[in-house]
Amino acid sequence: MRIILFLNNWGGWQVARWLRERNEDIVGLVVQPESDERFARQIQDALNLPVDRVWRAPELREPETVARFNDLKPDIGISGWFG
Repeated sequence: MRIILFLNNWGGWQVARWLRERNEDIVGLVVQPESDERFARQIQDALNLPVDRVWRAPELREPETVARFNDLKPDIGISGWFG
């Protein structure tokens, strides 16, 4: 199953670690903007995704981001402590 994650905070970091330990197919990550992010570096380190598969929340409004998500063909999105 191809997964896009929407994560923030300590709980989001734990979700990232748990999914990675289970070798889930994580195809993308969205984190909060720098002003609101918590544990973004730890989340990114746990997932070790290429930089072109990591977005900031405000980018979700951009048609290019939506097109890129479609290109990744995710089956599901998982949110953890994102809002």
